Amino acid sequence: EGGGILFSFTPINGDTGMSATNLAAFNDGTAFMYADINGIDGYVNVHLSSDDLGTIVAQGDIGQNDLTGTTKTYDLGEKAVAGISGNVTFSERINGEALAEIMLSGTPSGGE
Repeated sequence: EGGGILFSFTPINGDTGMSATNLAAFNDGTAFMYADINGIDGYVNVHLSSDDLGTIVAQGDIGQNDLTGTTKTYDLGEKAVAGISGNVTFSERINGEALAEIMLSGTPSGGE
């Protein structure tokens, strides 16, 4: 998913890896309280710098995208390329959507 930037956090201190930001309003001035978090359909991106928004160094889901802990995993067997197999895990989100994570073994180095 994509979308605009709702809130810009205080830059992370490269020496400590930490940032602390007082959240009271979104970038557009709309009030924001702690109780509003569960209503957000969003995620947090940490970019390499404000000049390099294309490089995301860390990311996490928040609000409605948070996971409930309910998962279902299915095996993925070999097909056209011998030695590649794995599994896919579906995790339920608070809003009823799902996150799908695929984990393969035997993939070629540098492959996509």
